[in-house]
Amino acid sequence: MSFRLTAEIQKMLEKLSKEESKDKSELVRELLTLDIKEKKLRKTIQLYKEESNSLEGSKVS
Repeated sequence: MSFRLTAEIQKMLEKLSKEESKDKSELVRELLTLDIKEKKLRKTIQLYKEESNSLEGSKVS
């Protein structure tokens, strides 16, 4: 897989790479993994909220 990064993102990766003593490839893999996990978590939370709201709306008083 290949992709292009903006100059700004490249600078941020370079800085973070130096701060964490990691090569850029390792850092990008780590960041992508964290973002994917966060997105999954956000989707799970959203589905839970929607289901919770749906159940609340179906309660009979």
